[in-house]
Amino acid sequence: LTTSRMPTNEESKLLLRLFRSRLDRFKADSESAYKLIESTRGGLAAGISPIDSFAAAELAAWFYIANVLLNLDETITKG
Repeated sequence: LTTSRMPTNEESKLLLRLFRSRLDRFKADSESAYKLIESTRGGLAAGISPIDSFAAAELAAWFYIANVLLNLDETITKG
């Protein structure tokens, strides 16, 4: 949706590889996942339900994917 087109097979593979690597990292270091979530969502005390470590790792990994997609030149309108 961010680029108004479907990803190529190579792009899909790269994004999946990035997601898996970030997920593995955040599973191994759940404190980093919680810190990222807190910094991007106003903190867990701001009405966000408690999150278990796997959900926090997955949410933090998806944050990275969204960050990559939203920062593509193709996504950003220039002019």
